[in-house]
Amino acid sequence: MTDVQGILHINWIILYFVYGQVFFVTGLIIALQTDRRSELALARTLPWLAAFGLVHGLTEWGYIFVPLQGLYLPPLWFRVTQVFHMFILGLSFACLLEFGLVLFFSAKWAWTGVLAFAVWLASGPAVGLASRWPLGQWLNLWEILARYFLAFPGALLACAGLVLQARDVRQMGFGETARFLVGAGVAFGAYSVVGGLAVPDGPFFPASWFNYSLIQRTLGVPVPVFRSLCGLAIVYTVTRSLQIFRLRADQVLAEMRRHRLLAEERERISRDLHDGTIQSIYGAGLRLQSALQKVERSPGEARQIMEQVLEGLNATIEELRRYIFSLEGTREHQDLESALSELIQETRVDTFLEADLRISGTPCCCLRSYQVEHLVQIAREAISNVVRHAQATRVRVDLTYGGEVLWLRVEDNGVGLPREGVPQGQGLRNMRQRAQLLGGSLEVLSRNGHGTVVEVIMPCAMEREGMEARCAPRTRPDRRRP
Repeated sequence: MTDVQGILHINWIILYFVYGQVFFVTGLIIALQTDRRSELALARTLPWLAAFGLVHGLTEWGYIFVPLQGLYLPPLWFRVTQVFHMFILGLSFACLLEFGLVLFFSAKWAWTGVLAFAVWLASGPAVGLASRWPLGQWLNLWEILARYFLAFPGALLACAGLVLQARDVRQMGFGETARFLVGAGVAFGAYSVVGGLAVPDGPFFPASWFNYSLIQRTLGVPVPVFRSLCGLAIVYTVTRSLQIFRLRADQVLAEMRRHRLLAEERERISRDLHDGTIQSIYGAGLRLQSALQKVERSPGEARQIMEQVLEGLNATIEELRRYIFSLEGTREHQDLESALSELIQETRVDTFLEADLRISGTPCCCLRSYQVEHLVQIAREAISNVVRHAQATRVRVDLTYGGEVLWLRVEDNGVGLPREGVPQGQGLRNMRQRAQLLGGSLEVLSRNGHGTVVEVIMPCAMEREGMEARCAPRTRPDRRRP
């Protein structure tokens, strides 16, 4: 232990330089990577943390360079330099306190940090003038007050605030980032002890008991070593936590794409209902009015008209049933195989098609609910197109797990697409957009008179992480369908 103490004592300049560099780099990284446009509460507080890192790094370097100025500066200016060095130490801790207050409470509490800094700022000169202590002694007391009343509460509030932020981030679905935020909170909790409670030797309790001398005698390692370790933990965990802004931006973009798809779906539903069902019902109403006028004069003709109207209404009801069938969503938490199985069963019941489902391969990923929804809706739209346009007698859905990708294929034996190519209707655009939201692609293959194939290819390698945690064991449906 003596050898370690000797090495650290000889290399104290390197120790303080590394200590200052750790915090300065922390502040610089946070300042460069903070996204203040984010709606996250963390984004509004990080400038205070960046200011703490930058100013505190300069303060620690001051422990190296300020004593050297005594060799060159007049005594008065040297004392001014010492006072200024202590001022920026308190300023750095005030930034840490502001970070903790705004993060744990809200921006409305920022005035508390300003008030605490102002009180500390006035306490040093007041105590110095009242006690008539030598400059070094009252600067020592000023540092103790800064650590007790600015650094200690600031680090504790930062610890609690980061843990609360981790809870919110975990609810957003970013578990790994939440763990780094908890780690940053633990690092600040440790810093509240080594940077807030561990102080120079002082004339009052607890500074007269828990101080640099006690730690040096007990552990044989100076306090700046522990502060440097806390700084390293802070720079690592906070830097890794900053990925939340990129992840959140990606999430917002995905939500915007989903909302746009939903708006387009609503527009399509409105147009389809207006041009189809509503027009049919309106026409039926006109014909019923005509029949009503002929009831007394020509009952036979009126009866014939009403039979035609009834036949048309039955056709409209059937068409509306098929339309609702095409819009029906999957159940929450339902796996893809079960959802497709239900879709095939509904197709058999509601249409005259022979429908089959074939599943091959071993599941290579655990799909989220929205991914299942997109895949099933693509299959619904494809089957709906078969029912309405293909003049087919058979449709087959193939689900294939290929290790790195998932294939979903809908094939019919209908008339195929016209010679001029694939019609670019709203339904096809919706299917392509859903495939893009899944990170995959959609292709439509057809030859006139030889049926049509709609194929979705979705990469599933990204979904493997946490597959066992997200997918509870369950009994899968029979993979062989008649």
